[in-house]
Amino acid sequence: AMAATWAKLTPENLSVVQVKNEAGLTAGNYTDLVLDDETSKVAADGTVLTSYRLRPKTDLEGLEERVGAVETGQDVQDGAINDLGTVVGEIAGEVMA
Repeated sequence: AMAATWAKLTPENLSVVQVKNEAGLTAGNYTDLVLDDETSKVAADGTVLTSYRLRPKTDLEGLEERVGAVETGQDVQDGAINDLGTVVGEIAGEVMA
């Protein structure tokens, strides 16, 4: 169960987190969290007790993510411009011939 929970703590799943109490009432809404730490202890009966510590992204972590998205968009745009240049060059070559 611990490994299954760990696998769910992805950046996508931590982008929006809603914490509910035992009664099912919302106790808090959070965005852009990261898994900061995990601690597991084996109890006397053999069960594993795990604590997950989540925290908000730092300004630097948020900036790195935005820069990465801009760079990815720029790569796509550069490819499209290159493709357009190739097609225009081919058309110009056909017109001149």
